[in-house]
Amino acid sequence: MALRPRVSLVRVRTHIKKAVRFYQTKHRICVTRQAQYVRRVAMNSIKRARKNSGRSRPGSPPLSHTGALKNWIRYAWDPASRTAVVGPVRLKHFRAPRALEHGGVSKWIKRTRGFWASGYQRVRARPFMRPALIRALPRMRAIARDVYSA
Repeated sequence: MALRPRVSLVRVRTHIKKAVRFYQTKHRICVTRQAQYVRRVAMNSIKRARKNSGRSRPGSPPLSHTGALKNWIRYAWDPASRTAVVGPVRLKHFRAPRALEHGGVSKWIKRTRGFWASGYQRVRARPFMRPALIRALPRMRAIARDVYSA
């Protein structure tokens, strides 16, 4: 008389699928929490400009005169690559975040005496996302430890 296995192959596959789904969910939670933290660090690095304070020095994070740059920093989960993307929202006519991060040309628009004037201005780099990522790395490791241990 041959011994029959107590657990069928279908049950084993079901348990493996549940375990894979469980750890995929853990991974998504971990990555999105890390992205949230990087976003928060980047937003905190951009300080509010005082009246008549001028500009920030090149190489340091930009000053926020209107609060728009701070409000446009977002994060999103990308299910295809199973990663998160953190950074300023990309708008059609708003090139300032890229110019501030890497240096380059930015367009300005100003309303004067009933008509709109516009032009381009060269901007030296005032990075805020890469330094935020570097500053967030130690805490990101702790976030991963907390998510996977719970």
